[in-house]
Amino acid sequence: MKEHAVTSNEYHPYGRSLNYTAPCGMKGTVGIMKPGEIIEVSTDKPELVRLFRGRLARTVPGILERRVYGKNDTFYLPGNQLVVLFEALDGHDVAYECIFYESTLDAEREATQRLIEFTMSQG
Repeated sequence: MKEHAVTSNEYHPYGRSLNYTAPCGMKGTVGIMKPGEIIEVSTDKPELVRLFRGRLARTVPGILERRVYGKNDTFYLPGNQLVVLFEALDGHDVAYECIFYESTLDAEREATQRLIEFTMSQG
């Protein structure tokens, strides 16, 4: 399976941007903003992309590639997943997980499952 391919690393109006091609063939740009802030994801198929905050990328097995831009660590993982890890202002890591799905049904199912897990974890 083809992994994430970064086609360029250019300056973004808000910081850095990474142009990517996901294994499913989707193309787009991830804009990295200030540390600890959300990233901007643009794609040619937005209905197939979901962005999640929370999982620490350093704990995820199978990291294929790591590139450091200042204090921003960007990780590329196997499959249709891209995780960008920021060093937050309080010194803790904040991760944003961008996942590319094969269908809108898969995307909605995952988003619903994450919402259920989050709600249950809040007590």
